[in-house]
Amino acid sequence: MKYKIPPNEAIIKATKATGKAATDDAPDADAKTIEIPSTLIVKQLADLLNVSAIDIIKQLMRNGIMANINQAIDYESAAEVATALGYEPKPEPQKNFGIEMGIITISRGSYSNSVEIAQKLAQKLGYECITREDLLETSGKFNIPEIKLTEDIDNAFSVFDNIKGGKKYYSAFIREAFLERILKDNVIYDGFVGQYFAKGIPNILKVRIITDIDRRIKILMDKKNIDEDSARALLQKIDSERRKWSMSLYCIDSCISELYDLILHIKNLTTDNAVDILYDFAKEPCFQSTPESISRIRDMLSAAKECPAPPCTSISVSSVRCSTGRP
Repeated sequence: MKYKIPPNEAIIKATKATGKAATDDAPDADAKTIEIPSTLIVKQLADLLNVSAIDIIKQLMRNGIMANINQAIDYESAAEVATALGYEPKPEPQKNFGIEMGIITISRGSYSNSVEIAQKLAQKLGYECITREDLLETSGKFNIPEIKLTEDIDNAFSVFDNIKGGKKYYSAFIREAFLERILKDNVIYDGFVGQYFAKGIPNILKVRIITDIDRRIKILMDKKNIDEDSARALLQKIDSERRKWSMSLYCIDSCISELYDLILHIKNLTTDNAVDILYDFAKEPCFQSTPESISRIRDMLSAAKECPAPPCTSISVSSVRCSTGRP
């Protein structure tokens, strides 16, 4: 049964933009090309087309399809809606899961060798390497200013003072940015609690890098031009604050071994040894992306986008007082 609904504003805009009726079968020459996956939910299609879910539901009803915001629709149904809204749809290229593809999270302490390991591993695998700083670059999208975290301050949570429920929203924002990036696949996330954001997603290789304490002190001494005792005291303070950070925000102790598939201690091992070991592990079938794991990420991202915006987005950057290296 076909349901007749008067044209809505989105359809009118699409008609004006293309100079044609939005229901024309042939897409306009100036229509934007959009890639649509084989299946997706209504909310995901709305995000993809940058319109409200209500507009999508109304157009589906015009096409004789009753759907709600969380209902899955196939490519053909989504393509009809996209065409009506002035887009030229085409199928999203299918990932060839016969080729080695995967996602790796690397958790580490401050002043470790993990950055070098992650970058070298990404280059060897042909993956993209992202960090917490890369996720914070999307903060404009989430309507909050980019937060620079430094290590020479005392209160790890004053950044949230001007936001009601600030810790909750910060975690939600970072989770959404993380899921958006790993959805592309072939990604290494080098951050503090990547394993937390990857919880519930199958086939992700979760790694913890531990660097020998003397080596970490030496790195800090060279970077800060301070003596050994000062470096040791500062390192202990940073480690303590990082642990409080993960416990308060995510209710996890990042030092617990059960959170990881593999823990590497950089002492006798060199960074190149670690890269070789991780390269071999990443090629194992159990750590290869599958249609199911990618679908799970897509579902989690859709759920993450449902998180409401914070009631206040005013943050005094001068009041930010956090330790370095937090996700």
